[in-house]
This record gives sequence, C-alpha cells and structure tokens, in this order.
Amino acid sequence: QAVMIWTQVPVPVIAAVHGVAFGGGLQVALGADLRYVTPDARMCVMEIKWGLVPDMGGALLMRTLMRADVIRELTYTGRIVDGVEAQALGLATRVCADPYQVAMETALEMTRRNPEAMRAAKRLLTVADQGDPAAILLAESVEQARLIGSSNQAEAVRISRSACRTSPIRNKPGPSAARPWVGCRPRRAVLSARGLPSDRGSRATRR
Repeated sequence: QAVMIWTQVPVPVIAAVHGVAFGGGLQVALGADLRYVTPDARMCVMEIKWGLVPDMGGALLMRTLMRADVIRELTYTGRIVDGVEAQALGLATRVCADPYQVAMETALEMTRRNPEAMRAAKRLLTVADQGDPAAILLAESVEQARLIGSSNQAEAVRISRSACRTSPIRNKPGPSAARPWVGCRPRRAVLSARGLPSDRGSRATRR
C-alpha cells in the first residue's frame, strides 16, 4: 500500500531521487508518475541479495517501465545502476542536477493545465498500463466524453485561442493568458479540409 497508493492519487506524483534508492526505496519511487534523479543516484532491486523477491508492487510497476529481460537481469543479480543508466533503462524519467527543483518546476507547469484533464489523463494512462486494449479504448471514450464541453475544457480552448492571437511564437502561450493551461493547438486542418464546421466536429466526437 505504501507504493501503490501513489498510483491511486488522482493527480500526477513526482519523485525527486538523490542518494540511494534500494529495494523498498526504489519501489516507492516506482509508484510515482515521474522520477527525476541525480546523475550519481544509485538504484537497485536489492531483494535478491537477501534471498527475497521484489514486493510492494515492484514487479507490477517495473513491467510498465522496462523490457522484460532488463527487469529479469536487475532482479536476478541485484545490480546497482546510477542515475544515467537508470534513465537509459527506463527506471528514471530524467537526469538533472537538482531533481527537487525540476520537480517543482514541472509541478508548477502542470497547475497551468486544465485540472479535470490532468486527472482524466492520469486515470486513462493508469488503465493503459494494464495492457487490455478493449479497456484502454473504452477508457479513452469515457474520459473524452466527460471533458468535451465542460467549463474547464471551454476555458482551455479560450486561453489557447487567445495565446495564439497574442504570441509571436506558435505553440507558446502569450502574455495575456491569465491561466495558461495550454499552448496553441493546431488548426482544425482535417475538419476544414472536409468542410466540417468546428461545432459539427465536436458533436461527432461526443457521439
């Protein structure tokens, strides 16, 4: 529960890792959505050295991050990897000199996005990790139906359009956006090419 609880938190969770993350410490980090680590951080599936196997959800979480043979090697040997190799293998999201600072910057960026979409994205990606194609497709439809036409989604579109009009650089929010949840979205090129107005496209998506 100490590990899997982070997957149940409705918003993204970021782990800032420095020093040592062995055994249970590694598994706690695996429960986060993102893992930022220092280059010299040390990570290890330590249990085999004590004659045990990964627990606390370690085996479940590792399978979504690394190839099966890499998981087996780290589990069978208890080999220690540094932050750079951890990123290359998939254990870490990003290597940075100050993981905590980068984590705070990333969290701040997330607060500028539609909060309902952030929660929906986490629910959807959690289902996707389970690997059932039918469940994933159903979850996509359910989450999108909840978001389309909501007040927060409409606000995100309004901010995006305002940013596109005011910013000299495409795909970056302009200075007039009070709550820059999103950057510029691509124009509805596909819908326009087919001669479908935007409102008809939205209704089709809802159906």
